[in-house]
Amino acid sequence: MISPVHGIRSVRGASRSGGRRARLLAASLLCAAAATALPATTAQAAELGGVDLSRYCQLSYGTDWDAKAFDPGSAFSWSCVGWEDGVEVRRGINVDGACIVQYGEGARSGYYRENDAYSWFCQRD
Repeated sequence: MISPVHGIRSVRGASRSGGRRARLLAASLLCAAAATALPATTAQAAELGGVDLSRYCQLSYGTDWDAKAFDPGSAFSWSCVGWEDGVEVRRGINVDGACIVQYGEGARSGYYRENDAYSWFCQRD
């Protein structure tokens, strides 16, 4: 994800005669910052779609297993959940592995927001 660019608030210490130079410097810095915020067309990963975490859990641990987000405010709260001897068991999820299962080799995971359990997606470079 590309972080927002913060504008230059002021250039301090500019004298009256150096005011033009300070404005040019500020404009140059702003242009450079804006240029780095533009998405790269050749190096940007292609989004493939959502990731089926329940399918990953079922293929990894058995058909009775399911994926569950234990905190909707955290992308990292997912676990595979199943029952063994009447006790709920949680096992970790490899989201990159889930993307590979779903989309094939070279797929990898990404998320839009770390504070949103439902923001995972798969992508390929």
